[in-house]
Amino acid sequence: MKKILLLMMAIVVVSLSSCDEGVSNGRRIYKAYFKHILKDPDSFTVYDEKYTKDGEYTVNWELDYGAKNSYGGMVREQVSFTTIGNSIFIDGTSYDVRDFK
Repeated sequence: MKKILLLMMAIVVVSLSSCDEGVSNGRRIYKAYFKHILKDPDSFTVYDEKYTKDGEYTVNWELDYGAKNSYGGMVREQVSFTTIGNSIFIDGTSYDVRDFK
């Protein structure tokens, strides 16, 4: 009985994790984008994150984040953007995750 219960739990975990593949991939992409453009990438902090899925790989994001500017002061901003596959569409421009390597 325990083996069947463990097997069922494993199946549920795998199926739930695959449902959010677009979200986890989008999160990876936006973190890479902000780490690439910020003056102090280590100061990047997400205060609030909201998203809506539009298909399997398209995610629309609303992000409230903060980071240090070139003077060392913490600046907080809100931004909306979209991630599709390995791309981020922000401020009218499209970037591929390979651009941040």
